[in-house]
Amino acid sequence: MVTDAATAHRATTLRVPERITLVRLPPSTPELNPTERLWTMVREGVANRDFSTLDGLEQSVCTRCQKDVPTKLEMKRQSISAKVNV
Repeated sequence: MVTDAATAHRATTLRVPERITLVRLPPSTPELNPTERLWTMVREGVANRDFSTLDGLEQSVCTRCQKDVPTKLEMKRQSISAKVNV
């Protein structure tokens, strides 16, 4: 399991099952955490918007994850591939 240095992820008494290994990311390295990149893309669709219901927020996030995020991820993958193949 990969954990970052967020305060909530630094339990003083954590019992980890023996088949699980913790991999701790260095502090202040959001670029190493794939979740951070995903959150940035999802946040673009919900930031500074007023949702009258939780269902509306959920629908917006789900639409973003199912439609917009895969497209952006593919564009980033192609960009990286092009740089590597140069």
